[in-house]
Amino acid sequence: VLKLRAAPNPYWSTMRHAFCIVVGAARALTRGGTARLSPRTIRAAATDAAATTAAAEHAKRVKAGVGPGGGASADRVAHNVRQSQVFDEAAAYFASPAASPPEVEAVLDALAARVCAPSMADGIFRILDVGAGTGCLSRRYGAAASGRAVVQGVDLSENMVAAAREKGGTGVSYACAEVVDFAADYSGEPFDAVVFNACFGNVHSQSDVLAAAASVLRPEGRAIVTHPLGADFVDELRAQDESVVPAGLPRSTDEMRALVGGVALEPAELDDTIPYYSEWERSS
Repeated sequence: VLKLRAAPNPYWSTMRHAFCIVVGAARALTRGGTARLSPRTIRAAATDAAATTAAAEHAKRVKAGVGPGGGASADRVAHNVRQSQVFDEAAAYFASPAASPPEVEAVLDALAARVCAPSMADGIFRILDVGAGTGCLSRRYGAAASGRAVVQGVDLSENMVAAAREKGGTGVSYACAEVVDFAADYSGEPFDAVVFNACFGNVHSQSDVLAAAASVLRPEGRAIVTHPLGADFVDELRAQDESVVPAGLPRSTDEMRALVGGVALEPAELDDTIPYYSEWERSS
């Protein structure tokens, strides 16, 4: 675990469209009778049988989208079409109560609070939520921010975005877009945080999406990558189908720096455990 600078003590764990480990971890915590979700407790819960089942279910859903030949497309547009097709098919499940039962609420609130930790009571905290899915995190930032949160969610799946809009949320808007295209057209106020939760392995080019993040972040804003099941799990998904998960997660500061060469981002934090967390800070 590498800590390059002081950071608020995180209460950790979540998932991209309420999938993977969260349900199992939350149930394990509920059985333990505690509402405090420490990193150690979350990692212990990762071995719970229910979490293992949830992980297998996610892997099955990703693998179900495999087409003839597989493999990651060199064409970004074709790659994004592939992503949208896979997650369009899964949107109904991820929008259902089965994907986010009541016991997961505290876990999702915890991640929202971690992201919003730098927010100020008298200010506006702006978040770009990449791979927002059905909005399970996007719509929580309003309550987590010390002041007011303004959240823009983006996702390649039209069905995911439609479900997110239907679920609503204060101060949240959604766009069906890829983050590189969204950032190129963006002319609004800079963001305080750009969050890639459980989707960083899915993007066509990690360097391109980080450059896009840097272009819309304020100085000292944060580009954050998380995955509740860790980098090894992303590697497993990649081995199953590189057309859906073409890359792993950075596992050293050298790898983090290599992804942002020439971009105004500096590695700030790396925790290559379960859950996985890495963070870059935008230089002025």
